[in-house]
Amino acid sequence: GASEFQVMAFLGHESPQEARKYVAAANTKTLVAGALRLLPKEGKLSNLGEGWTTNFPKPLSSKEK
Repeated sequence: GASEFQVMAFLGHESPQEARKYVAAANTKTLVAGALRLLPKEGKLSNLGEGWTTNFPKPLSSKEK
């Protein structure tokens, strides 16, 4: 739920564009995890470990003010 500017301040970035890369990467992981949760329980994907989609954080926001 952090904004780009919060990520920027926390990680010491000098520009919002730099922080935006991290926000985008976190959002991508969250979207993938959400999509995988939609798969049927009996549908197995051979290259994924058990329960790995349950440990992702909430998406970061990319709100600019």
